[in-house]
Amino acid sequence: PGVNIRYTPVSDLVLRAAVTRGIARPKYYDLVPYFNVLAEDLELLGGNPKLEPIRSTNADLMAEYYFKSVGILSGGVFYKALSNFFYTYRDDNYTSEEFAADFPGIANPIQAGENWQFTQRRNGSDVQVLGFELAFQRKLDFLPGFLKDLGVYTNYTFTNAVAEGIYDNSGVLIREDVDLPGTAPHMFNFSLSYETKKLVANISGNYTAAYVDDSDDAGYSEEAFYDRYYDKQFFLDVH
Repeated sequence: PGVNIRYTPVSDLVLRAAVTRGIARPKYYDLVPYFNVLAEDLELLGGNPKLEPIRSTNADLMAEYYFKSVGILSGGVFYKALSNFFYTYRDDNYTSEEFAADFPGIANPIQAGENWQFTQRRNGSDVQVLGFELAFQRKLDFLPGFLKDLGVYTNYTFTNAVAEGIYDNSGVLIREDVDLPGTAPHMFNFSLSYETKKLVANISGNYTAAYVDDSDDAGYSEEAFYDRYYDKQFFLDVH
């Protein structure tokens, strides 16, 4: 469900506001109560039938200004309140005693004295997401000579997404103030084009800041030292 409001105070300016509710369900495979035992590698992967869906409340405000020629300038702020975000929990020193406490009545694959790596999809705590975005697109036809065939497009997004924490298998908070996995705080795109009847050329760049990796063999552990990140990235394309 959601409410959307659109207001046009003048012909070239559009103001938008929206409040929506959303839900994201876990993957079916993550819900299966399975154990994948890799004894040679001392690795144990487990499903989690207790996973809850992510629920979100979203608020967005945006303004759009349309130029007389082809082009737009837009900006907006957004807020999202998430609960039960998904993450991969990883314990690199998982023992036979811990398995017996976490999964009573299940055959224990870990021998006494061994340290295994245990990974499992879990729910985190509440997350507050706050950010803004800016975008500009314009054909530069007001410039003299050949420059009038230039066009520019650029956008920037800032996102601050910090979760209250993550829990162990018994529901005890083990870490506080963790970044939302898979969410980069800064993203920037830029494109400069030149277009005539005989020639089309473009150069574009994309920058993404570092963020926490949340693939199946990454995720969070009890210590921040073992978190794995995607490093910042910059791509440049010319064609």
